[in-house]
Amino acid sequence: MKTKTSLLLSCFICSFGLQAQENVGISMGPSYKYDIYYSLENGITETVERTNWELAFSTNAYETNIRINSGNAVALYEVSTDISAWYTSINLSSNSIQLRNNNTDWAQGAFVVNESGALNYGWGDYNMTSHIIEGSRIYIITYGANTKKMIINSLEMGAYTFTIANLDGSDEEQITLDVNQYNNKKFIYYSLENMEVVDREPPSNSWDLLFTKYEEDLYNDVADPLNYDQAYYVTGVLSNGNLMAQYQGSISDNYSILQLDTTRNINTIGFDWKQYNGSYIMTPDLSYYVTDQNDQIVYKIVFTSFDGQSNGNLSFNLFEIEELLTIKEHSTTNQLNI
Repeated sequence: MKTKTSLLLSCFICSFGLQAQENVGISMGPSYKYDIYYSLENGITETVERTNWELAFSTNAYETNIRINSGNAVALYEVSTDISAWYTSINLSSNSIQLRNNNTDWAQGAFVVNESGALNYGWGDYNMTSHIIEGSRIYIITYGANTKKMIINSLEMGAYTFTIANLDGSDEEQITLDVNQYNNKKFIYYSLENMEVVDREPPSNSWDLLFTKYEEDLYNDVADPLNYDQAYYVTGVLSNGNLMAQYQGSISDNYSILQLDTTRNINTIGFDWKQYNGSYIMTPDLSYYVTDQNDQIVYKIVFTSFDGQSNGNLSFNLFEIEELLTIKEHSTTNQLNI
């Protein structure tokens, strides 16, 4: 039996063609030093250093998700499913599996992208007796000039415990991070370089877009985090799970967002709104439709400039084009007997 889920969108359009327009300028700084969190309604809500963390732990009580800072060249490899091997010297081998963040879904970080279902959550397995998720994988993580081995020991009542050491087992440190106190944010961050918690993200309901640098697969529109064809560091935009649509056509055209192919993939805007040919030019006839966090106001974004890493400056036109009374998402299940 297969379960097929379809998304039905029903809406009542309160006003269309509002056309409030703003030209927005943003600076990520030289070499894209900063991450910029941006609210469609209120503008920039947070400017934070992009490279001051290696790990991001989800604060969602229903997730076991951990992401890596791929835009800062952090790389993660699964090297063993035998936890007892932790006490031996470990190295990368041809059997090591590189794991990357899923760039379409915040909930699929590098540590969980290879979860097998049932009781496995990628880095660990659910213990039905203790109700604790216990580590079942050994990793090698590289960041800066460092190469370490690492295990996520457990997740219990919102507290992650993990251990990191040199490959030969020396300089072992165990860290416990309680995410409960940060549950108004998507993630709480950790710096392995400085061995400290980094509280860098604004409240999750206060931003719509993140201007950042991350790793992407150039040759695939939807990358497989377990198998990149051509890894490349890109500078672009990730959303906060907003309802979005990309429109290829005259930028003077205006549509209701629900006339377009909508998605909540976080990299819908991504990086390819610009092209490089000695200098950056904007991809022609390309615009993006984005709802706010309440799925009520629809904005259209048209990028107008990108200066590159010399100063990290970019600009776009922001149009408020539509107001929706309601958007309801329904999941319908059709059972197909095989």
